[in-house]
Amino acid sequence: MSLIVNGPSGPDFIQNETPTATPAGGIWWQLKSHACSGCNGEHWGGEKGYLPPKPPGGFVAGGNSSSAYSTDKLTFSSETVAALLTQTGTRYNCVGIKSPDNGYVAAGYTSGALGSSVDRLTFSDESLSLSVANLTQNNSGTDSVSTDSAGYVCGGGTATSGGRVTNIDKFVFSSESASHITSGLLSTTVFPGCFQNSDKTLGWSCGGSNNGGVEFNTVTKINLVSETTGSNTSNLPTVESPGHSGCQSSTAGYTMGGYQGSVPWYNHIGKMPFSSESFSYISSTISTSRGRLCGFESFDNGYGAGGYLSAAIEKVIFSSDVSAVLSSSLTMQRGSTAAFSNL
Repeated sequence: MSLIVNGPSGPDFIQNETPTATPAGGIWWQLKSHACSGCNGEHWGGEKGYLPPKPPGGFVAGGNSSSAYSTDKLTFSSETVAALLTQTGTRYNCVGIKSPDNGYVAAGYTSGALGSSVDRLTFSDESLSLSVANLTQNNSGTDSVSTDSAGYVCGGGTATSGGRVTNIDKFVFSSESASHITSGLLSTTVFPGCFQNSDKTLGWSCGGSNNGGVEFNTVTKINLVSETTGSNTSNLPTVESPGHSGCQSSTAGYTMGGYQGSVPWYNHIGKMPFSSESFSYISSTISTSRGRLCGFESFDNGYGAGGYLSAAIEKVIFSSDVSAVLSSSLTMQRGSTAAFSNL
């Protein structure tokens, strides 16, 4: 069985595989390594992944709304939204972490109390398990990058008085346990925008707000193999907090919107090609200037959902860097949320 998707150079094929260990349901896929119409199997060797039994989509959990008890799902094929799950309390300033099998909603404020708890959303049946683990400390306003074995939660605020940190928490998926890695971010930060490259060997934490409440444009580069950090080739073009909005294509990372104290909200879309690690703004923008959108991606598009006083969902088409606002919206205004996709 094969499927066809739009790749960076035109149509690409997806081949079904039979791996050694197969989760219940779903399809293992592998992108072919070159473009041809008659590939018969021996040329398959590109990027691999898991297509879950539930329709591919992005999940947006919580948000700074008094009624944000649910998780919304954007189904990619139809770009329609439905509320799926109910949490035990409102949750905001939380972070989404994605493993191959699950999405996690971690830390933030739950019903007004700062916490470290981690909820699990199982992709195979879209069920929610509450408080399956904890991060190393109470935390809020973070973002994350992931490999297939662990998620890395970058920075955050550890107290209501604003104790912002450089810590990176490693959340191991097999044990659902957390610990600090030795290296940290280059600055104390809340509300960075994070993304990783396609082979999940490098991640980036972009901008944010430091312990003095001042925004900055520093980009920390994270080596996810050695778990060390350092400076990136370039920083964000503007001093800002991208705030959860990071997403990635196979060739570049993106951030959407943002804020900076003297210029409250931005509508720009930042792009950093992995080959050059050089940040710039694309010509397309999001539909309204705002911050604290949450970012996630499909194979073809990056999405920025919600944000300050917004339920809108923005899309950037990876092949053209053209943006659009979807006709569907989140079920309510959601800012400072957790998000991830099941791809």
